[in-house]
Amino acid sequence: PTNNIARIEVVRGPGSALYGANAMLAVVNIITKRAAEAAGIRASAGTEWDRRNNVANRYDLLLGGEARGWKAVANVQFVNGQGPHLPVDADALGYAGNADARERYVEVQSAVENGGWRVSGRYFGREAGDYYGVFGVLNGRSNQEVRCGNLDVRFRAPLGPEAGLTLHAYGDHQDTDNRYVLLPAGSIPSWHPLYAWNGTGVIGETLARDLTGGA
Repeated sequence: PTNNIARIEVVRGPGSALYGANAMLAVVNIITKRAAEAAGIRASAGTEWDRRNNVANRYDLLLGGEARGWKAVANVQFVNGQGPHLPVDADALGYAGNADARERYVEVQSAVENGGWRVSGRYFGREAGDYYGVFGVLNGRSNQEVRCGNLDVRFRAPLGPEAGLTLHAYGDHQDTDNRYVLLPAGSIPSWHPLYAWNGTGVIGETLARDLTGGA
C-alpha cells in the first residue's frame, strides 16, 4: 500500500549477479515505514466503479509506535471486487459473455524491534478469476490462488568502533493452486477423440510449492 512506503530506491543497470536472473535492467527496492514514521493509527477505505459495476473495495490499516524500548509497525490491507466490466462478443467457442476479472486478496506486514533485534514478516493471499481463460473460453468457474509469506530475524551488536556482529535467519514460503476450466462441459463434439471427457469438459490444475530458508 502506498501509505506504507517510506521511499523507493532504483539501482539502474544489470544486477543479476546479486539479485537473480530477472534483474537485467535495474533493481527496484521499496522500503516500508518504520515505527517512528508510522506513529499512530491510520485507516482508510476506498471503492472503484466503472460504468457497469463495482470494480473493487479497498481497506487499509497502518499502525506504529514505540514504548519501553520496543518499536513496532504493522500494515493490513484487504481488497475485494468483481473487477472491471469486460464484455466479450465471442470467445473461442463463439459464446458471448464477460471476462472473469474478480480479485480478492489480503496482505499483512509487520516488524518489531528492540535493541539489536529486529523481526519482520509478511503474508499475502490472493484469489482471482482467469479473465478470458487459458484457451480463450469464458466459463467463470476457474480460480487462481496464491499464498506466500516470509519471516526475517536479525540481530546486530557492535564489537568496537570499527567492528560489529550480525546474525540473520530467514524463511520464505509460497503455495500456488490454480484450477482452470479449459473447456466447459458439453463443448467437445461427439466425433472428437476427447469425447469421453465431454461430461466434465477439460480441467487443468497447476500446483506449486516452494519453501526456502537460510541463516
